[in-house]
Amino acid sequence: MNYLASYWIIGFVLLGAIRLHHHFRDRATNQWLAHLQGKRTPPRSRMDRLIRDWMGPLAILLLSAFVWPVMVAIWVKDKMPRREPEDECEEKVFSVMPKDLVRRWTREEIEAQEIITDPLSAVPPLPFGHLHIVWLRFTEQMTDTNELWSFVTNWEDSWGEKSHRVGYAIVREGDPIKFIVTKNGPSQ
Repeated sequence: MNYLASYWIIGFVLLGAIRLHHHFRDRATNQWLAHLQGKRTPPRSRMDRLIRDWMGPLAILLLSAFVWPVMVAIWVKDKMPRREPEDECEEKVFSVMPKDLVRRWTREEIEAQEIITDPLSAVPPLPFGHLHIVWLRFTEQMTDTNELWSFVTNWEDSWGEKSHRVGYAIVREGDPIKFIVTKNGPSQ
């Protein structure tokens, strides 16, 4: 029981200290608050006055007496100096390396191999099915000096998650410059 009483006493003392701190901290703020309170409609009955003058403050007093450790923690955190963000680990971005390239293809060969045949006709019978538009945009970026190559790679992201990726890349002078991933699954 002594712990509970001391807990409440500390809560009431802290609430009083916080109230006094806010009361004397900034007179301009208090005048602004008084100006706003003056514009309120006056209480219509004794019950309204009782609620405004006693019940609201009493509810806040009792609530703060029970949750004063949270209030102290918030105050301490607010007063602590802000830490500079630490150097964050940069997220790895997937890219195709020259060592991942497998075979040179023509556009016609790839389109013939990647035609989707769906017995339910839910996917259009086009190269890459619903992603045909993505394929067209990808191949629009090619020039006469570029080549199409397939690639296969095992890749590990910043979180250590490994995946097996297969696709096609636009290659210029031996370096992949753009790519499209056609299969992405768990590492093999």
